[in-house]
Amino acid sequence: MNTVYWAVSNPTNQSPISKALYREPVKLDNKTVLPDLQFPDKHNNWKLCPAFLDGVENVYGLQFPIDLDVNLSNGVETNYDLDITNYLIKMRDFDRKFFSIGINLVFFSDSDIEMELSPPYLEDNDFINKAVSVPGKFNIGKWLRPIDLALVMKGQHTRLRAKRDDVFNYIKFNKPVKFVQFDYTQEISDIQKDILRSKMILGNKSPVLNYYYSLFKNSKYKNKILKLIKENILED
Repeated sequence: MNTVYWAVSNPTNQSPISKALYREPVKLDNKTVLPDLQFPDKHNNWKLCPAFLDGVENVYGLQFPIDLDVNLSNGVETNYDLDITNYLIKMRDFDRKFFSIGINLVFFSDSDIEMELSPPYLEDNDFINKAVSVPGKFNIGKWLRPIDLALVMKGQHTRLRAKRDDVFNYIKFNKPVKFVQFDYTQEISDIQKDILRSKMILGNKSPVLNYYYSLFKNSKYKNKILKLIKENILED
């Protein structure tokens, strides 16, 4: 089993959202996918199909830590005050209703593991029905960066509501994993920001991921990051 370290990627007291509100990613299986959908006839129960179960193997759901109501009808409004709204919402293109929500999660591993983000296509909530999250994939053993919940509103929708524990993304790993939570300290944050600054010299250029992996390897930060993570493991 491969260890995946995860954290809320904000040093303590630098976010208006308490780290205590976040939950460990929830594994997809026949019980967690559409839990209210039951099949009295087992022959028609696709949630027991081996092909379905293989399809959701190593797939986990990421959940909202808070209730959130985003309204783009007249500027950018949420159910929170202006400071929290500005923290949570990064507007990328208002006319095209393209924006990011500051969920701020980071995943890292000492193993060579690819993590793929995708829209939560098996969920049924207001969030997934009205917005599409931008997918992506990278190796969490070769690059350190927080995930970005980048969204585009569907059609004519200008408002979406998310409840705490609604799934906003799926993450899929190419290997079996176990999660270990750590506290994201200021020192880890400083290292991550230094790594991401390596992209600033590129301007609008967008090289392949192997370019970034080489930068990270050349920085020689990996063992130091793992040392700091293991010194800040959060346990019951």
